[in-house]
Amino acid sequence: DSEYRARASVSSANGATATRPAIISALLDEVDGVEKVKLYPNPTSVTTSGGVPPYSLLTVVYGGTTSAISTKLYEVLGVNTTTYGNTSYDITTEDGSTETIYHTKATEVFVDLRITYTPYNGKNLTDSEKEDIQEYFSDVESNLSIGSPINIYSLSSAVFKGLSVNRLNFLQIETKLSTESDDDFLNVSYEIGATELGRL
Repeated sequence: DSEYRARASVSSANGATATRPAIISALLDEVDGVEKVKLYPNPTSVTTSGGVPPYSLLTVVYGGTTSAISTKLYEVLGVNTTTYGNTSYDITTEDGSTETIYHTKATEVFVDLRITYTPYNGKNLTDSEKEDIQEYFSDVESNLSIGSPINIYSLSSAVFKGLSVNRLNFLQIETKLSTESDDDFLNVSYEIGATELGRL
């Protein structure tokens, strides 16, 4: 009876781990180097618009090694969970079989910013003010999730956060890919793909 209760306890604990918070927490807290995780589950019978097959889970990870990520996914996911992604790793199971675990590595997308401003009373921003703004831009970047757009309003808020009230009469922030020319700057939020991570 005691052995049965022990097995039941372990079974319940393992079964409870295959939740979104548990999967994300396991990868972030228990796999060295993992910094960002995004899950795209598809519990339906049709492929999603993002290309995830029926009844599959796409896990997008930034950082960490393939083997460590795959091993952790194998440990936390339920036996009936079908993984999906463009990176694969074979796990030898406890019963001597082989299970292939899939996930996708997040790719960095580098976005340039162009800030145009008119200061109040013609007094240009000081080096200290510019450094403060850059620090707040870094905060915006660190809070970006995989697939999150680079939002013009968040960037504007970062600028004003580093300045005193009424410091500027005009502010415009433009974005473009780092690989594009200056002619491609636009005053719009930059959309990031589902498996991409924005970098400023």
